[in-house]
Amino acid sequence: MIFTRMAASSYAGDVEEERLWISLDVFPRIVSVDQELAKKVSPGGAVKLLLLYGDKKETAEKAGKYLKKRLANISGFPVEITLDNKPSCAGYTAMMLTEKLNDQLFQKALGCAVENGIILFSPYDDDVPRGATASVLIKIKVEPYFNKNTLAKSHLQINKTVLKFSSVYE
Repeated sequence: MIFTRMAASSYAGDVEEERLWISLDVFPRIVSVDQELAKKVSPGGAVKLLLLYGDKKETAEKAGKYLKKRLANISGFPVEITLDNKPSCAGYTAMMLTEKLNDQLFQKALGCAVENGIILFSPYDDDVPRGATASVLIKIKVEPYFNKNTLAKSHLQINKTVLKFSSVYE
């Protein structure tokens, strides 16, 4: 019984990490379909992304390095990436979680994102019912997954064609 729990726990961690790495390629595409993206760039004209972590800073650092290496721009805007374990949304274009967060930190991140009208992206699809703006839904194929209520509260305008081909949590 102990072995089974340990094996399941180890496997679950691997699945969470795989979701993160898949999501790192999807997240910039989700940011790019915000129809008000140009209004959310920094005064210097950059898309500012916040990678939010709880206590796994090393994972966030790896994710940040991966994005910096692969991502020159989003919709023609240069990208700036910041890592933090505190959800401070002012001045950011979008926020991505790099690990599962406890309820308190998740709710702070959600409130911050809604208040500032930015996307809160989580690699973990069970965060969409909790309020995350978007995630990935991994079925036979990977597709964007949006929270309709959070989109409305945040006054985010997402490209209608993208929404048509995405899963939407209502």
